[in-house]
Amino acid sequence: MAVLNEISFLPEAHQAEVRSARSKNVAALVNLLEQGIADGSVRPCRARLACETIFGILDWATLSRTWAQISDEVFAIRMAAAIPPMILDGVAANDVVLSRPLALEARFEDLHADFSREDRWEELARAGSKLFNSRGVDGVSLDDVAAEVGATKGLIYHYFDTKRSFVAFCYQRSFKLFERIMTVSDAEPTALESARTGSTLNVLAQLGELQPLSLGTNYEIFSPDQQREFSEATQALFRRSVARIRRGIRDGSIRNMDVEPIALASAGVFNSLAHRLPSSERPDSVSTAIEISDFLLYGIRQKPASGH
Repeated sequence: MAVLNEISFLPEAHQAEVRSARSKNVAALVNLLEQGIADGSVRPCRARLACETIFGILDWATLSRTWAQISDEVFAIRMAAAIPPMILDGVAANDVVLSRPLALEARFEDLHADFSREDRWEELARAGSKLFNSRGVDGVSLDDVAAEVGATKGLIYHYFDTKRSFVAFCYQRSFKLFERIMTVSDAEPTALESARTGSTLNVLAQLGELQPLSLGTNYEIFSPDQQREFSEATQALFRRSVARIRRGIRDGSIRNMDVEPIALASAGVFNSLAHRLPSSERPDSVSTAIEISDFLLYGIRQKPASGH
């Protein structure tokens, strides 16, 4: 897991070896999905995008227990049981299909208003997070961040005394963004619509300018106080996700499920997406975001004609 997140730590030859091995895994899963589409067991979708979404869920299922500080092995067993049905059938209740269009433009404008590029701190966080997401924290220096914004390293050291403090700031800003997306999407009339809006906005943030820093394998580089801060922020989002799913079960838009593991694992559909998904596979961020959101809602299984 650490190697895949921080591949720049390795020498070039070893990086090539890891990338080659991962490419074979991706190709194998894409092939399975394409076979499923051909035989009618998998609904029509962009196989590479579905593949990376599945890997994202599996990667985050492991990482999330560190960030949320969940050490209960029974929870791990519950998560292992809950994820395959989520991948196959999504979270939507049977025969529930959302026809009301997404109000994406207005929602995204709300986010941009809260995170203005004109703010110097915001500009640095966006640039740093974008580089960290694509190359890993270890593979990016403060010089790289300075060059990205057309400044000197001295400017960054004017605001941050170490690279670690800058990375911590990027995470603090990311959690604020995640919370804001949760608040914006909670305004939808049903929990399933909230899930659709939230996942779509999170994907758009990952693939666009906002660039929240993905939660990776670097949790333990931080001080105990910072770890506690980030765990509490993860747990707060987790509790809100649990509440959303329970609301959906009550309003009939979300199927009955083991709520806590799904609430935690579902963030894997967008966490580290910018790192996993090549730019060639996301020519249109909006359609990519909607397809990933549909994956979360409906899964990959082809439903009978009377269903989705």
